[in-house]
Amino acid sequence: MSLVNLVQLICLEKQSAALILTREDKEEGIIYFNQGEIIDAAVGPIRGEDAVLEILTWGEGKFRLSSDVLLPRRTITTPWESILAEGRRRVDEMQIEGEAIPKRDENLTPSEIEHDNALELDLIYLLSKLEHSRASLTEYDGEAQPSNALHIFSKILKNVDEMAGKYLPGNVLDEALSEAGTEGSGMDLLKMKNDLMSVEMQGNDRKWQVGGNRLQSAFPRIGLGVVEILDRFFVLITKCFHSLSAADRWTDTCGAFLAELRFAIEE
Repeated sequence: MSLVNLVQLICLEKQSAALILTREDKEEGIIYFNQGEIIDAAVGPIRGEDAVLEILTWGEGKFRLSSDVLLPRRTITTPWESILAEGRRRVDEMQIEGEAIPKRDENLTPSEIEHDNALELDLIYLLSKLEHSRASLTEYDGEAQPSNALHIFSKILKNVDEMAGKYLPGNVLDEALSEAGTEGSGMDLLKMKNDLMSVEMQGNDRKWQVGGNRLQSAFPRIGLGVVEILDRFFVLITKCFHSLSAADRWTDTCGAFLAELRFAIEE
C-alpha cells in the first residue's frame, strides 16, 4: 500500500506512536504521531514537515509502528490532511515525470490495483486491532489467565468475521472451518467460532467449560483453536489479492502475527 494511506490510517485511529520506515538502501525515516496528529519527523538531516513529505515519496520498504516511544516536542503544526494532500501531489508529479517509484505487478488493471490497496488498508486496520487483543492476553499476573479471556477471543473472531463478510464470498470461512473439523487443538473449529461469538458467552467467562474443564485449564486449548481459525482465515484472505507480491508479503506478515499470538497463549 502507499505510505500516504498508511499514515492516514494512523491519523484516523488517533494513535500516539512512532512510524519507523526503512528503505532497501537501509535509509531510515521516522514520523511521530500524538493523538493522530503528525508532530515531528526525521530522515537523514531533514527534520519536520519536509521530512514527512520526503518519506511519503518512498515507493518501497519496510515499516513498523511502535507505541513504546518517547514523543519529541512538536515541530509540525500543519494539519495532517494538508500534509497528506501535498504528499499525494508530489507522488503523482513524480510518476508523471517518470521518476523511479516502484510499481508492483504492472499488468494489473486500475480496478485490481484499487481493490488490492483497499484490501491492504483493511488488513492493516484488522491487524492493529488483533495486535491490541493479543497484548491484552499478556496482561495477567503469574499463572492466572486473564478473567476476560473469552471476551478477548470473541472480539478477535468478530473482527475477523466482519472482514471475511466483506471480502470472502458466501460462507467460505465457515466451510473451511467445517472441513478442518477438529485438527490441531482437537476442538470443532466452526462450533468454537460460533460459540465464542454468541451473545450468550458475554459476561460468562468463568463459567464456560470445555470438556468439563473450566477456563483456567482450558485456556491454552481454546487459544490455540483461535489461532487455527485465524490461520485458515489468513490463507483465504491473502488469496483475494490480485498482486502475487502483495499476497506473498501479507502471507509472511500474517504468519508473523500468528507466531506472536501462539507465543502469548502458550507462554
